[in-house]
Amino acid sequence: MTISVVIPSRKRLANITQCLKALSAQSVKPKEILVIENNAQQNYVPLLKRFSNLPLKLLLEKRLGKSRARNRGLQEARGDIVVFLDDDCEPASHWLAEIITMYRQNPDIDVVLGKSKELSSSVLMKAYTFQYERWFLDLRVHQKTGRVFCGGALNSRNFAIKRSFLKRSHLKFDGQYDRFGFSEDTDFGEQLESLGAKMMYAPQVEVMHQETNSLIKLLAKKFTNGRAMFLLSQKNIFHSFKKKKKGISHKIKRVLAVTKEFSLVQKPLFLLHLYLIVIFYHLGFLFEKMVSRKTQRTTL
Repeated sequence: MTISVVIPSRKRLANITQCLKALSAQSVKPKEILVIENNAQQNYVPLLKRFSNLPLKLLLEKRLGKSRARNRGLQEARGDIVVFLDDDCEPASHWLAEIITMYRQNPDIDVVLGKSKELSSSVLMKAYTFQYERWFLDLRVHQKTGRVFCGGALNSRNFAIKRSFLKRSHLKFDGQYDRFGFSEDTDFGEQLESLGAKMMYAPQVEVMHQETNSLIKLLAKKFTNGRAMFLLSQKNIFHSFKKKKKGISHKIKRVLAVTKEFSLVQKPLFLLHLYLIVIFYHLGFLFEKMVSRKTQRTTL
């Protein structure tokens, strides 16, 4: 079982360097590592000499867009398993070994969804992580069994897929999301589900992610994320599922459980960050909805 690691990157030489250092420490070596330099503005060629110990291939994708870069990786990869990793992530040393173990123990699985942990442990980042894991991921995967309820749980910064499934389905990332820089992976996961892909969530397949620790930048990202998710909601593949009916008291208990470790000052700060993140996401969704309606009226 051979592995191709695909890493799209643009103007992030420092990030990709740290990422490749982490790959150098893998207990299981990949067949190839494809770094797709997107719309090249920075010379990545020195990486080939610096990481001569790795099966590194540097590819140039002149068309700007994360989807185009990832699709180039899908096209060029030759391993039995194609693994996607973002350039601002550092995989644990057992990362690839855990992926191989998952496929060997579950030969019928097509896709393995990994976990990402944030390098920062600030109150802001804990609020961001809580919002994602408890109010998004938990509705889409079963944390204990790994069962995936909704393909939209897929995060392109850390997942693996059998190349045999890709060859059968001719699946690609949708480039229309590139103007936002978000949700092309959610869309990809939804497409996988619609095609009958068998997916499993594996938290032991872990990478460390370096998210921005700026509240302003993070809120701007969530606003854009909401806009992209409205675009996804307009596609027929968008997953419809029933939310777990546990009521507001259950949500409050979960929040309080997280804030036990916080000081009296940190607790309200956590809640403020948490709800600002959620609000800006919904504002982005509503904004794009209004833009879409205005565009439709204009074209009539």
